[in-house]
Amino acid sequence: MGIISNETFKRLFLLYTIGQFKNGVYGKLRLNKIVYLILRKHPELIPFEFKHDRYGQHSDELDTINEQLSYMSHTTAVPLEAGRGNRYALEKKENMDFYKVVLGYISPKLKKAIDEIVVQNGYLPEQDLRKKAYCDELFLKSEEGDILLKENLPKKIKVDLSAEDCEDLALSLDPKFIAAMRHM
Repeated sequence: MGIISNETFKRLFLLYTIGQFKNGVYGKLRLNKIVYLILRKHPELIPFEFKHDRYGQHSDELDTINEQLSYMSHTTAVPLEAGRGNRYALEKKENMDFYKVVLGYISPKLKKAIDEIVVQNGYLPEQDLRKKAYCDELFLKSEEGDILLKENLPKKIKVDLSAEDCEDLALSLDPKFIAAMRHM
């Protein structure tokens, strides 16, 4: 039995979620709404705090980790044709099977929730996705600035993998390690 940090889990979760979109996620707004809907369906492991802001449900940390994944070349950010925002897609899909297995070991229910929410809501027109997200009970009862979801991850998460595999996963998703390797 191995262990990964909650930071590794956050990156794994977001990478797997982005990977479930066939052509990537069109915009930060869509990514935030889809992750919020996933976490509302499966609140046992919440990797990101979400607040009520002027664009609805939003997580600053999710945006930061999304940028880190791009910096580490796990994802790519391609400007949208309309000129507003980016499409976030996996750089290399060959690792998705491993991420799927690891996420399934940690929480099969969360993996299932990601798969279902992306299929059900990931491709909705933006207006319909906003309506769906804005109909959420927590959101309706809140005001701008209120915290909607609080992160609830333990510092360390047990995974049914060898310690070696967990270490490899952690290093592959560590922006400081990737930066050091690039520098060398």
